[in-house]
Amino acid sequence: MIGKSHWSTGIILRYYGDSHPAWQGTLDFLDELFVRDDPDAGLINTRGTLETRFVPTSGHYADTVAVVIDTLMTDAARFGIEFREPVLDVDGEGDDPHRPLPEGWVDLLEEQGRRIGWRVPDYERHRRQ
Repeated sequence: MIGKSHWSTGIILRYYGDSHPAWQGTLDFLDELFVRDDPDAGLINTRGTLETRFVPTSGHYADTVAVVIDTLMTDAARFGIEFREPVLDVDGEGDDPHRPLPEGWVDLLEEQGRRIGWRVPDYERHRRQ
């Protein structure tokens, strides 16, 4: 059953550093029945995902991250998804050797977090990488 309101805790970014470096984003959301399911009454929590399908490749890779974030935030607003204590994060948290993040990614993430007024995890240990 789809609830009357939906909420999300933020956006997760994924970097693709192949021949056309750019970012992709994902936003998971839940309805108001989260952890309040009542199967006997037919009230079952639903959830969903908004995701940028095409990775923007025009411009500098650092510019594409703002396009991804703004697109997801705009679409979330259109669907009535509210953000609760939102966090802007990166997939793999910079620790996946098979998916390296670009130089300066911590500064870029912090800059975008300030721009939209969201919290960013502390990635100070990655700042020099």
